[in-house]
Amino acid sequence: MKRMFIYFIIAIGVLFVAVIFFRILSGDEDTWICENGIWIKHGNPTVQMPTQECKSNEQKNICSEIDRSLKNPVCGEDNKTYYYGEKEAMCSGIKVLYNAECGKLNLSICAMSNMSSREECQKLMEQRIAFENFIKENISEISPKKEVLGGKFYITKFTWADDNNGLVDYEDGHIAFKAKFNISLERNNPKINFFEIIKE
Repeated sequence: MKRMFIYFIIAIGVLFVAVIFFRILSGDEDTWICENGIWIKHGNPTVQMPTQECKSNEQKNICSEIDRSLKNPVCGEDNKTYYYGEKEAMCSGIKVLYNAECGKLNLSICAMSNMSSREECQKLMEQRIAFENFIKENISEISPKKEVLGGKFYITKFTWADDNNGLVDYEDGHIAFKAKFNISLERNNPKINFFEIIKE
């Protein structure tokens, strides 16, 4: 009976050592693992999730292929310009919207964009045209200052900073303004989030 108890204790000890040894060998039981660009919790890590960007092996390979000798700007879906092309955007895990600097969208740029981004580019261009038309049709109501001497406001220039923010120049033949604006879609209808005159 005493011998069986000793064997039992030894077996428990061996099992405990085996578990510890396996955990040491596996190395990632209680840690954070980078998988497909996302930090995944394994076991019970004693540290918080890493703050540095998690890049998959595919992303790391793409990052190493960026050619910084030649600028080829593209606009990412985060409204940021990636000056060294699609691979720079992909390195950050960002999808390309069109092949040009952000805010410089036009029909020619859409036509020259690659097939993967051309459709999205055209949608953005159509949205921008719809936004411009909305502002043109409603500038009298949108403007915080009103026409004078029986004039009627009309748009003279749009300058887009990105796909939702820009500047608009307008006048009524007597007074002229420059305003900055932010516009978005709400239930597929354009909505002015802010409109502020910056120059009279």
